[in-house]
Amino acid sequence: MQPLSQKLKRLMYQQWEEIGSDVLNSIKQMESTKDPSVPRDEVIELVLDASRLETYLKLFPDPEIEKELKEFRELTWRQQIAVTRIVFPYETYG
Repeated sequence: MQPLSQKLKRLMYQQWEEIGSDVLNSIKQMESTKDPSVPRDEVIELVLDASRLETYLKLFPDPEIEKELKEFRELTWRQQIAVTRIVFPYETYG
């Protein structure tokens, strides 16, 4: 697989942007902390899990990203995580 396109990287980051505030608010309530954060590996798993990327593309089709995402999904889970670390370079997100 070639390096991720800017479009797919943007889509992945956008998914975190959409769910991140809910995740952080839940952590804030459960742990009674002012500044919750999520480790990078958990952010990546949240973005890649539950077919979020595919669901978005059903609503907003883009054949170029769909083809690339299909190739990406053919990688093993560990490979997908390793490749996605480029999109999420920080150790924690909050």
